[in-house]
Amino acid sequence: MTQYTSCADPSESAARKERLRQAEQNGQLEESVALMARASLGNLPKRNLDVTQHASPERIPALLRLGSPNSPRISPEPDLPDSPQRTPALLRFGKHLSPSREQATSKRKPGRPPGTKKISNGPKIVAGTGARKRKVQQAKPPKCRRKLPAPTE
Repeated sequence: MTQYTSCADPSESAARKERLRQAEQNGQLEESVALMARASLGNLPKRNLDVTQHASPERIPALLRLGSPNSPRISPEPDLPDSPQRTPALLRFGKHLSPSREQATSKRKPGRPPGTKKISNGPKIVAGTGARKRKVQQAKPPKCRRKLPAPTE
């Protein structure tokens, strides 16, 4: 019901809240909720029949397979004693990574594909020029102090 009453227009929102309040006073709200519940319960057996017809008898629901959350975990396979004839898979095959793993570890950022690099020749350098910024000489004031003439009395 909050979705019904909350809208962008404040006047429309106020009008909807007032309609909801009046419907609550008249009991229309409870009637509509009861009708919605009956309608959903009426459709429920039809859905269950369709599911039971297509489900195989061997299938066990997930909730029954999982059990209660407080039950202790039971491993599906019993622990087999290590036999001297059986060697672990890592020792049999070594530590070689599959090609798909090697590619996954060497992923690169997207960008230009690698290829032959073309070095373009820059502008020709003229003799007497350089890349440094030219320093312009500025006129500086003299460093000596200006002597004022002694006042005469």
